[in-house]
Amino acid sequence: MKSIAKLFLFISLSINCIYCYASEQVNDDRNQCTPITITANAPYTEDFSSYSGTSASSTSGVMPDCWDALFLGTPSYIGYAPHVFYGSSQCPHGSSNNCLLMYAGSTDYGPSSYAIFPKYTNDMTTLELKFSVAMSTNFSSPKLTLGYVTDATNSNSFVALRTFSNNLVSENGVANYDIRLNTYSFPAGARLCFRWTASWESCYIDDVVVRLIPSCIAPDNLAYSNLTSGGVLLEWTPAGSESAWEIDYGTVGHAAGSGSSAAAYGHPYSLGGLVPGNSYDVYVRADCGGGNESEWSGPVSFRVPCAPATVTATAPYTEDFAAYGGTSASSTSGVMPDCWDMLFFGTLNHLGYAPHVFYGGSYAPNGNNNNCLLMYAGSTDYGPSSYAILPQFTNDLATLEIDFSVAMSTNFSSPRLSLGYLSDMTDANTFVAIQTFPNNLVSENGVADYQIRLDGGTYPAGARLCFRWTASWESCY
Repeated sequence: MKSIAKLFLFISLSINCIYCYASEQVNDDRNQCTPITITANAPYTEDFSSYSGTSASSTSGVMPDCWDALFLGTPSYIGYAPHVFYGSSQCPHGSSNNCLLMYAGSTDYGPSSYAIFPKYTNDMTTLELKFSVAMSTNFSSPKLTLGYVTDATNSNSFVALRTFSNNLVSENGVANYDIRLNTYSFPAGARLCFRWTASWESCYIDDVVVRLIPSCIAPDNLAYSNLTSGGVLLEWTPAGSESAWEIDYGTVGHAAGSGSSAAAYGHPYSLGGLVPGNSYDVYVRADCGGGNESEWSGPVSFRVPCAPATVTATAPYTEDFAAYGGTSASSTSGVMPDCWDMLFFGTLNHLGYAPHVFYGGSYAPNGNNNNCLLMYAGSTDYGPSSYAILPQFTNDLATLEIDFSVAMSTNFSSPRLSLGYLSDMTDANTFVAIQTFPNNLVSENGVADYQIRLDGGTYPAGARLCFRWTASWESCY
């Protein structure tokens, strides 16, 4: 009787298949789906858009045709079994699109859940799998695993092939994977399977494509290094024996193949001719000869640093932020002035609070019809500190003076604005404070004007001046 306590029936809304539960969800009828044959012109694709998705992770839903699910929780929590889901901002394509939801928690919810692909007639080692994934967790131990099962009713038949790093979508965005299966071995009848193991967390999968491995394969691991005002060094890992590649580069967001082109006959490759201060996306593809080219890999994105500016007695550096389109809300993403940089430590979905040019605020030092630089800081989500980094100068900083005006939305007693320098503009831990400034609520104290001579300190080579703002949900202008 003890084993019967977990036995029950339910109807899958996908194709009216009957399932029963003992310790696992068991599918009686779905193995009747005809195995799919993948060809060069007919890959298998699933974006989950043709199914009615639930809008709650606890609501029972459907699986795509010829997919199966294993759920190891108790019958009263069957709604947490893998199913098509709709309306979550954590779905890879946002809240207006479907995705596949996988959830795992305690014994009642199932410590692991399994989403099993359709059967294919192809030799699995001839196939490639692509998919997108976002997660509601960023815990360090990997929780999503790709593998296969030899028995779609038995989780003990699961064999792991690869695990994936967790990516909290609000911080890291969506992760896209391209897995060639020719490096693994599979027994006859094996079916691809995702396993999700977590403690009350969700995983959202979309854009599943299973296709034949192409004859010309896109390079792997595209990366850049040695970024200077004169160019950048690109590196990648060839996927085959090719010895020629095409590089495409252009403005951020441009479609692959629509930018400027460069031919490479070796790697790493030094790409020059870039405009200092501009941001670029770069792609690379293999040229296997005879017009046989791979898909594009990438992009990698970067901003070309400006050449250092030289300040002279007759040519000071000035910036009043008037030449830029400023946002009118502190939460709206905006631009930084040319050759400035910033550091932001909030989550991705709060990126609008990063330092940027701002317009129209009554707190702006020159009034609400003028631009200024906005810095905001709050909790962990908003970033407890933000950094606005001035351009690099060729001068010894000890020979310079900096003048600026500032207004704040707070009058708390502890100083929050600091002027300092960074010896590494990508690492806030290298910030060294030169001077901190009293808070001045503009409605009470007006605008504060400062003139700071830097001749009282010593500065490492390459150091860049920087403002740091630390506050609890307050702004500095």
